[in-house]
Amino acid sequence: MTRGDHSAKGGDIGDTLAIIGCLKGALNMDQGGEIAAQLEQLYDYIDRRLVEASAANDVAAAQEVLRLLTEIREAWMGLPEQQLNQQSAAIRQVGSP
Repeated sequence: MTRGDHSAKGGDIGDTLAIIGCLKGALNMDQGGEIAAQLEQLYDYIDRRLVEASAANDVAAAQEVLRLLTEIREAWMGLPEQQLNQQSAAIRQVGSP
């Protein structure tokens, strides 16, 4: 964004939206209860902020999204390996045709 490279910005935002879509698609709303509902709301918020960041070239919004995604990544990395493998497999299934 700060370099004015609109093509790279569009690609990066598109990739990020795809990742969030996979995470959102992997939510099990039946078994996930309140946590799944809260994650869905968080993912929706991140989607909106990304669109806002892109439309307005809002660096602060993009940095907020980066901070949130970093926290999500750190939470995933804190999962026990067996659970992480199960969740990763579920996400790969959502992302495949």
